Amino acid sequence: MNKDEMIKNKILAASKEIVDAYGTGKLTISRICEKCSISRSTFYKYFSTKEELIGHLSQKPHIPVQNIRCMRDLILFTAVELISKKGFDNVSMNDIAKEIGINRTSLYSYFSSISEIAKSIIALEFESRKELERITAASKIDPLIKIERYLDYHLNLLSKKNNQRLIIDMLEGYYKNEAIREGFESIESQSIRHIAKVIEDGKKDNIFLPEVDSKQYATLAYIFGYGLAMYCYLHQECDVKNELKQPVLNFLLDGLIKK
Repeated sequence: MNKDEMIKNKILAASKEIVDAYGTGKLTISRICEKCSISRSTFYKYFSTKEELIGHLSQKPHIPVQNIRCMRDLILFTAVELISKKGFDNVSMNDIAKEIGINRTSLYSYFSSISEIAKSIIALEFESRKELERITAASKIDPLIKIERYLDYHLNLLSKKNNQRLIIDMLEGYYKNEAIREGFESIESQSIRHIAKVIEDGKKDNIFLPEVDSKQYATLAYIFGYGLAMYCYLHQECDVKNELKQPVLNFLLDGLIKK
């Protein structure tokens, strides 16, 4: 869902809440803007009149509020977009508020600083990795394929243009921003635990050598994953996924697999 869809759906969801609670008589543009923390000009970007909005509500009587989630998500989505274009050091709270169409005071009711926004963006990546871990754990596929998919995850992460500037800037902020550092460290420890679990499962299935230090190999896989992704970023003319991934995977697995 892109930013425009998120804002439009948020307006619809807020309007539905007002109508459900008070009826259409209490549905005013001012009330909608206040509930969504947006300006009237932002409202009119998506709906020319209140009647047009009500028409949309009648067509979509069951707007799923959970898909909008909250203004917090919209702020993070916008911040990612701006940082990806301009760089972390060149984006201010005012820039984000202006892009969304809310006043800066409203923005501060969700986040106290750019650093807090950065930490929350990293937290989203942490949740993404938890989801990867959940899907991997539920899958019955070979542990060898699970490790390969982990490498693919990193390669796909930096192959997306919007992620490239964002991640590089975040890494540069690692040593000068405590919130960013804590976020990256949580991702690192969670990722290593995930890979170590895959290796332990491989031992139980008699695929991997029992004497292998799972955490040590998991750390190595984590380093290689980021290494491949960074090489992919620096050498975009190179087809890293096809040219380098398999040799790296072979190297990682050589000391793991029972001969």
